[in-house]
Amino acid sequence: MPLMDDAAATHSVEPHIVVRPTVRVLLLDELDRTLLFAGLVPDGTVWFPPGGGVEAGESLEEAARRELYEETGLLGIELGPHLWTRRHVIWFNGAETELQETWFVARVEAFEIDTSRFTELERATIRDHRWWTLPELTATSEVLAPRALAQLMADLLRDGPPNVPLSIGL
Repeated sequence: MPLMDDAAATHSVEPHIVVRPTVRVLLLDELDRTLLFAGLVPDGTVWFPPGGGVEAGESLEEAARRELYEETGLLGIELGPHLWTRRHVIWFNGAETELQETWFVARVEAFEIDTSRFTELERATIRDHRWWTLPELTATSEVLAPRALAQLMADLLRDGPPNVPLSIGL
């Protein structure tokens, strides 16, 4: 994911793999659309929700609220439950990096996205953002993160949040 920077919370579990605690927020508006950013990756573009690295001393919830403010301009968001966890390895900042993602959900009214607080890296790697409906997610040939986002969102909208966070794949 291109939304990462050099956070103090990163550390290495193996000499060649950096571990990066990360948060993601599935924002859902009143029309059940979700906000995704289009990030440039080595082999193309991937669409992913707001979020990023957890800074040293931050709780997951604090990191999620900070990332939402930095990437969208939203303040004072009430986070819903912890939905999902996901672990995957990417090449980032010159190192193999294991993202350990914690996913939250938050309900908001649709709003104009303010990207003026993007980091330099985000300005260089994020090319677009938009609200997606479930039918659009289901029908797209674009790469989504996670790949099963359409099904995960359908399950969430139909059944509500899981009783315990689900471990999801790529």
